[in-house]
Formats: sequence, C-alpha cells, structure tokens
Amino acid sequence: MDFGGFIKELNKAIKKENRSRRKADQSEIAKLTKKDEFDWMDLFEERKQKAVQLLQKITQTEQEIDQMVYELYVLTEEEIQTLKIS
Repeated sequence: MDFGGFIKELNKAIKKENRSRRKADQSEIAKLTKKDEFDWMDLFEERKQKAVQLLQKITQTEQEIDQMVYELYVLTEEEIQTLKIS
C-alpha cells in the first residue's frame, strides 16, 4: 500500500467512526488536515520500511528452511524442482 492509499483508508475509518459517534451523541474525530497527513507520512514510511525488512527476513528464513529439508531428505535436484512447482 502506498501513502495515498493509507490516507484514503484512514479517512474512511474516521468517517465510519464519526457516524457511530453521531449515533451515540459523542463528539466527532477531526478530519485530517494536510499537516496531519505530513505527520502521518513519517510514521507510515518508518513502519513500511520495517515491514519490508521483516518480509525479506521471512523470505530468507523460508529459503534456509527449504534448503535444510532438501539436505535432510537428500533430495535430488529433480525432486527439489518438483516440490517447488507444487
């Protein structure tokens, strides 16, 4: 998800919450200003980078586990390719 999509989803969530608050006679959450969006941008980019790093680590770990399994069961290259396809 890019930042624009994130802001769009955040605004939808605020609108939904405000509908609930109006029904409950509670005060509404303020709409996002451009300043608010810039404040969110830093947090979004920071968290996005952490997520990318975690996904890379997960992929690396999965590959290492796969390699261990191949070695444990002494699989041939043909058997490995068959497993990867399925």
